[in-house]
Amino acid sequence: MKIKINDTNREAITAALAAVNGKATAHTFYDGMSVVYAARDAEAQLTELQLNKADRSGVIANTLSGGRLPNAYKYARTITRITMVRGSAEWFLTDIKAFETFDKKHGETRITLTSAQAAAVVAKFSAQFSVNSAA
Repeated sequence: MKIKINDTNREAITAALAAVNGKATAHTFYDGMSVVYAARDAEAQLTELQLNKADRSGVIANTLSGGRLPNAYKYARTITRITMVRGSAEWFLTDIKAFETFDKKHGETRITLTSAQAAAVVAKFSAQFSVNSAA
């Protein structure tokens, strides 16, 4: 599967989510707009890391659905995990998984950089300060 994440493809994304989630909607990604928002969140993380736009191709983002649950919540719930890959200018939905969990994590987006991208981020961060070797 490889669907470009944008407003034009929202219906295709919604159909793909429905095929994976079945009847579950409470804690899952169930519409295409939620995936668009997840892609925007991943892009914001890359901007926060100050990774150049030209270097963002190949970044992988995994996002879990679901809202915050109280600590007393003791039942399993079905959530959705989507995997997105950054192309040269757009994000692409590449995988959708629905599974039951007791975990209370919610709405978390975690990005994975290539080693070259990580080196670029570390170099930019390191350029912001110097180290006192006498201390």
